[in-house]
Amino acid sequence: MKVLQEEARLIATEIAVVWAYLRSRVQQAGGWNEEGTVVEKVILTAIFAALAIAV
Repeated sequence: MKVLQEEARLIATEIAVVWAYLRSRVQQAGGWNEEGTVVEKVILTAIFAALAIAV
């Protein structure tokens, strides 16, 4: 059980790092438009759902 908690914590950290990188790249490219924010919310929802299922 402890190993699974540590893995979940590592995965969450990796997701946060990748997400921060992607957001910075998008901002460099001109930022989000309205469709981009919708996609962002869908992606975040999918990531958190996958984490909930994995744990």
